Amino acid sequence: MNYYTAIQEGDIEKANSYCTEEYLDALELSDINEMIDEQLSALNLGADFSNEAKNFMKNLLSQIIKKDIKVNGIETTTKVVLLSIDLENLYFDDVSSELETLAENYVLEHETAILE
Repeated sequence: MNYYTAIQEGDIEKANSYCTEEYLDALELSDINEMIDEQLSALNLGADFSNEAKNFMKNLLSQIIKKDIKVNGIETTTKVVLLSIDLENLYFDDVSSELETLAENYVLEHETAILE
């Protein structure tokens, strides 16, 4: 295993174990991970939702970080291509509103079963 393999597997702590003090968490993945954990905790959506959200992040990392490692004696080179999503132009308000509408419709359609 190496730094990029650990990132691809979503193991940020393991990835950081390969880093020096100067490079520690240069991609700020620990901060992102911590922010996600805080938001999931605040939303209190349950363990299943939290686990699926974390699995989504692991899958996302495995898709955006591609590696090609070549070892030649003591020299190792790694070609990494980081793909990115333009997060600046993602608007969650529309999605949130749509999810709220779906939840309200579900409650209305299943009101009798829910109250039993």
